[in-house]
Amino acid sequence: GLRMAVGDGPRLSSEAYDRINATLVLEGSMLSTGKPVGKPALHSDPALLAALDGAKPAPGCNLEAASLVTDEDGDIALKVSGWVSELGATITGPVGEIRLKGAAGDAAGQMRVDLARPDVAAFFKTPTGAKSGFSTTLKIGKLAAGAYVPMAYRRSVDGWFVCKGPQTLNVP
Repeated sequence: GLRMAVGDGPRLSSEAYDRINATLVLEGSMLSTGKPVGKPALHSDPALLAALDGAKPAPGCNLEAASLVTDEDGDIALKVSGWVSELGATITGPVGEIRLKGAAGDAAGQMRVDLARPDVAAFFKTPTGAKSGFSTTLKIGKLAAGAYVPMAYRRSVDGWFVCKGPQTLNVP
C-alpha cells in the first residue's frame, strides 16, 4: 500500500546499484534463492529463452547502443541503451530482458525498461513513450565465443515484444 501512496521513489544510478550489490556481496547477504547478490549477468534459462522466441516485433523501439566492455573486475560485459515501447494506450511493466543470440549460444538478462524518454513521447505524441528507456550493463558470464545479435524485450499485456539491434557483436 505504501508504494501506491507515495510512489516508487527515485531510481538508483548504476553506480549506486553497483555499490549496494558490492556491499551485500561483501556482507554475505543472500537472495531468497540462496545465491549471493551480485552484479546482473546474462543467463541461459531455457523456459525464458523459449518465451522470448515467441516475441512479436516492437512497434516502437531503438537499440541505440550495444557494445562489449571490460568491467572493473576484468570480466566481459554487455552494455546497452535505447528504448522499447508498445506506443499504445497502456504503459507496460518496467521489467524487460536484453538478449544475445547467436549460433554459438543464447543468453538473456533482466533490465529495467522504464527510464524517462520524453523525446520518444514527444516524437510519437503518446505518453506511453515517456517511460520506455533502458541503459544497463550485464556481465556476459558463460557464453561461447562467436557472433551474437543483441535484442531488447519488453513484456506487454499480450506477451513479449522484441527490438533487434542493428549490429552483430563478437564475444571473444
